[in-house]
Amino acid sequence: MKKITAVLIIALLCVLLCSCNSSLVTTIKGYLGQETVEKPAGYIETKENEFYVYDVFKKHIELLEYKGTEKDVIVPTELDGKPVTVIGSSCFYRNESIQTVIVPEGIEIIENAAFYCCTSLRRASLPESCVSFGEKLFSWCESLESIKLPSGMTSVPDYAFNNCTSLTEIIWNDNVTHIGVRAFSWCDSLNSVVLPQSVQTIADYAFYYCGTLQSVIIPENAEYAPNAFEKCDNATITGGNVKSETSDVSEDSSEPEEVSQEASQTIS
Repeated sequence: MKKITAVLIIALLCVLLCSCNSSLVTTIKGYLGQETVEKPAGYIETKENEFYVYDVFKKHIELLEYKGTEKDVIVPTELDGKPVTVIGSSCFYRNESIQTVIVPEGIEIIENAAFYCCTSLRRASLPESCVSFGEKLFSWCESLESIKLPSGMTSVPDYAFNNCTSLTEIIWNDNVTHIGVRAFSWCDSLNSVVLPQSVQTIADYAFYYCGTLQSVIIPENAEYAPNAFEKCDNATITGGNVKSETSDVSEDSSEPEEVSQEASQTIS
């Protein structure tokens, strides 16, 4: 009887796996521990070379993981005869070797936490071609000294430069309209911030605990959260208007979270 039951179960699984019902297939694969992240349209294959794991699409390449140990990195513009346009989530996550990185023109998207916890990174160059930037972009890059925001960055992502404790210079573009939650929190080497006239809103704890901040100049029509400059005890804030409400955002500085490559596509 047990043998008959086992045969029936195997037969059922085969039928379901061959079925066009993708949800059933996904359920079974998940039960077997074989479920994978579904790739976007146009995906062909995943490959790797000496330095990168990457996805090949019909018209472009997406970098998934950097495997190198070089101090100075220039992100490739092309692989396998196709343009590299995307740096995927947590691609350089926790790489402690990189000191400088150049992201060349042609890159259009840099996803969440791409350079998260690159603790030795001192300088980074971002391209004007990039129009989409993920959260926690350079969060916990404790050695980062200066950053120039490219023209395509119209909103500084949440936690983008959180805990960049060596950051002394931000070179703004004239297209930034919003500064996200905790975008520059714990950047306690900043001395002054002069925001461009394009800035309209500054979110909760955006510059929280920037203890050395002396001067902040905000456009007259911009609005900022009441806690945007909390714990900036030495700062003189000029311009702008305080919002009447704040959102429920933690103000403490936690340790950098662990991010696995498998979960990198869903990091928030």
